Amino acid sequence: MNRLLLSSRYLVNLAVIAALVGATAILIYGLFVLAHIMIVLINSHDFTREAINTITLSFIQSIDLLFLSIALYIIALGLYHLFIDRSLRLPNWLKIDDFDELKVILVSNECDYLSNSYNRKPYGKFNI
Repeated sequence: MNRLLLSSRYLVNLAVIAALVGATAILIYGLFVLAHIMIVLINSHDFTREAINTITLSFIQSIDLLFLSIALYIIALGLYHLFIDRSLRLPNWLKIDDFDELKVILVSNECDYLSNSYNRKPYGKFNI
């Protein structure tokens, strides 16, 4: 039974893989959104105050997608480090010694994403 419980920690590999796939998908989508915003910005010749506010909000929303992908990547690294291989060399700024530190990363990112999404409204051609 001990051996079974100790080897079950490798089931966390599924969570690590899911987080990496999610991070990659969101990163690619965020880059496409950012490219789309740039193309629309270049083709648009609208320099009104409303257009400036719209494009600013659109850039902030696209950067949020990139932050979310980075947070998922860090969570995948943290899960792998905590459950699978403690010898994984993490950068000095990313020291994860327990599960609570990993949860802090997730919760702080969720708070950031939710606070930025609270005031979002659809904005015509810049809507993402």
